[in-house]
Amino acid sequence: MGRLLAALALLIAVSIRHWKYYDEMMLQLSRDAGNIPFSGVGSVTLIWGSASWLGLVTAPTPLALTSGGFLMAIFVASARKGLMQPR
Repeated sequence: MGRLLAALALLIAVSIRHWKYYDEMMLQLSRDAGNIPFSGVGSVTLIWGSASWLGLVTAPTPLALTSGGFLMAIFVASARKGLMQPR
């Protein structure tokens, strides 16, 4: 548990240190990539958890929800800014 907290503290410290080097587009992309999975994982967890409680599906795994949610959010945020268009 201590290593996990140390790694989290290191990640936060590095993020705060590097935050001032981001330009406006990167700041907006990081905000969008954070807000999209927060909303998406919440709604998916609500629906999937309710279906699991009713016995219709198996319970969701938190790792699959968060990692998959953040990966999809990065693609969605990039596509909304036009970064996935061919040159």
